[in-house]
Amino acid sequence: ITSCCGALFTAEGDGVAATVSALEPARSLSAMYGIGVIVLGLGAIHWGRSRYRGIAFSLSASLAFVAALAAIVSCVALYVYEHPHHHCPFCILKGGHGFIGYWLYLPLFAATALSLGVGLISVWGRVPSLAGPIQTDVRRFTVLAMVLFALFYGVATYAILTSGLTMEGVWW
Repeated sequence: ITSCCGALFTAEGDGVAATVSALEPARSLSAMYGIGVIVLGLGAIHWGRSRYRGIAFSLSASLAFVAALAAIVSCVALYVYEHPHHHCPFCILKGGHGFIGYWLYLPLFAATALSLGVGLISVWGRVPSLAGPIQTDVRRFTVLAMVLFALFYGVATYAILTSGLTMEGVWW
């Protein structure tokens, strides 16, 4: 059984999709970009240190993932569609919208997976025989995750700034 995105992603409906659709666009964007600054900052700190703090980076990436998905539904999709009531996070994968959804989702999901991997394997860096390979992989995964998060934020910003939609209450 499937439901139309117009029925699922409406502020008047019930469920998680409706709740996320009803979020204020300015707040969801603020959360997305604010947590994005935190995750990129923690990634830079984590990458630059000899003692790894991978858990903090992973947790911030998890929050960034949730905030990004919420912002896509409540705000970014509106700019992509140039319609203030179309919140569907799946229609942006279609060719009619330049397949921009793939440019949003693939970097976001890959960056989150890499970040979670950093947290998981960095714990094993205390084992002397694993310290060298873990340190190498953690640094590589951290940099790649940061690049992919930056790509996601860049594409989301591009979608917003090049849209013909103007919404009140959003800070630009």
